[in-house]
This record gives sequence, structure tokens and C-alpha cells, in this order.
Amino acid sequence: MMVELRKFYNAHYYAQNMSLVVIGAYPLDKLQAKVVESFSAIPSLPRIEENDEFYNGMNVQPYRINPCTWESKIKTNSNSDTHPRTPITKFGMPFTPTSLNRIIRSIPVKDKHSLSITFQIPPQYQYWESKPCDYIAHLLGHEAQGSLLSALKEKSWVNTCCAGVGSGGYENASSHALFCMTFNLTKEGVRHWNEVLDCMYMYLGMLRYYIHNGGLPTWIHEELKSIQEFSHKFEDDATPVDLVESIAECMVPFACLPPERLLDGDALLFKFDGDVIKELVDHYLTPEHARIDLTSSTFGRASDFDEHVTNVDHGNANVNANGDGI
Repeated sequence: MMVELRKFYNAHYYAQNMSLVVIGAYPLDKLQAKVVESFSAIPSLPRIEENDEFYNGMNVQPYRINPCTWESKIKTNSNSDTHPRTPITKFGMPFTPTSLNRIIRSIPVKDKHSLSITFQIPPQYQYWESKPCDYIAHLLGHEAQGSLLSALKEKSWVNTCCAGVGSGGYENASSHALFCMTFNLTKEGVRHWNEVLDCMYMYLGMLRYYIHNGGLPTWIHEELKSIQEFSHKFEDDATPVDLVESIAECMVPFACLPPERLLDGDALLFKFDGDVIKELVDHYLTPEHARIDLTSSTFGRASDFDEHVTNVDHGNANVNANGDGI
């Protein structure tokens, strides 16, 4: 194991594969001297052996031919058909076809009732200007009268809901993104989980209808844009550690952010792109691309099972095109 870890380290931990951000209340000369002192020992290129199958399998290569220019780092933009590739890009989507269009019932440790629908979709970093998932999440997770949540609350099936792509590496990666819709169910809602699922797919069907009959309204984009600008302007100051970590993450090549947008590119909307929203709703936010997780303490308690064997009820079933369990 240590040999494999060392090979992975040698293949990916080198200067041209780094993003370094430094913050401090010192003159730039002192900061530069400290950077040189702390990081000059890092090799500029991968420490790999020629003709080694391990490295060849990972497609190890520097991102930048000329690391001294930002343009050589950013190989694409949101208008391009290509996207910077990383070692995990070739693995594609995380869920296999046999794990999709299914419902998995699980038992929580604490009292909890939730229904989560996870759709695997293409990577979204290249759409940093329009953020189509934010538009869809804004509609699915809305709480006003006439919303999906309002309709489900009237039936006493759901308490809260949320939707969108998370910021974690497994949810938002260079190889894929996971769009998740989660409902906090009541006990009555657990008994009607399939009807909650039907309501969500009917709402998506309504969005699909508007997309193909006149298009989605742009005023929703403008409203969401204003909300994000207000939130970004008046957000609490981040700690120095959180700030440099956030900027360094935005500097990775597959994030596609130009240097002038490193501080706000991941937080603001810049344009409306109805075509990408149409592509997601038509081809990816469908039962065939979804994994459904139903978690409820009404199924029992995790303590009822031998922790050395399982904490999960392996009851699972296929889900048909209407969202019903078989």
C-alpha cells in the first residue's frame, strides 16, 4: 500500500500541478521570501519512471506547457466544446447503469425520515457564468405558494426540501456532478414516498413543457442573480485559512475561471443559458439517471443490527418510468 501511495504522490504532487495562495499583513518581498523558503524544494515536474504501467494508466502530464502564464493554464472557456482533462476524467460518471433507476431503503442511527433523489450529470465547471443547476435548484427548492414544497406540505408529507449540486469534491468534480433533491419527510410522507417522487417528476415535466413552449422566463435568472449579488456583497468575512483555500480551489484548471473572476466567479451569475438548462432537464433529470435513497427510522433502528455485519437494510427495488417502486 505504501508503495502505491508513494507512486501516486510522486505522480501528482509537483509545482506545475499546484495552485498556491498566500495571505498576510506583510510586505510582498517578505511574503515572497517566505514562499521561496517554504516551497522551493517541491519538484517542478512529476517524479515518474519511464515505461511504468502505473503512471501510464493514470495519464500523468503537466497541465501547463508554460507555467509562467495564466493563459497556458486555462485551456478552455464556457464557449468551448472541450474541457481540461484530469486523471479522473476518463472514469466518467460514478454510478453504473445497474445502480440507477433504483430505490435503496436504509436505516438511520437517529430518528430521521428523508427521501433523496440523486441525478448524475456531466461536469458543470465550464458553465461557471450561467450556473444552470442553480436555476433548476432555485425552482425545485422554492417555498412560496404554488411551489413543489407548498403542494407537498398541504398533504402533510414533507417538512422541508432542498436541491442543487453540493460543493464537495465527490458531488462536483471534473468527471461528473451530482444534482440532489432531498425531502425531509413526515411519517405520513414515508408511507407516500412514491407519490412524493411522482410530484417531483411532474414538476420537472412542467419545466420541460415550458422549455419547449416559449422557453423559461429570464426574470427568474435576474431575480436569482440579484439574490446572489446581495449575498456575496454582504457575506461575513472569511477567515484567512478559509479564504486562501477557497481561492486555491478556484485556480485549478478545470474550474475554467479567468484571473479577474477568482474572487467571485463561483458565487455570482453572469448570463442566462437556456440551452444548457434544456439539455439537463431533457436528458439527465430523468428516472433513468437517478438513484433514490429512502431513509427512515420507521424501518427499524441501526442498533437492531450487528454493526460488524451491516447498518443498512438491503431492501431495494427497481423504479419504473413513473417513479413507482416495483
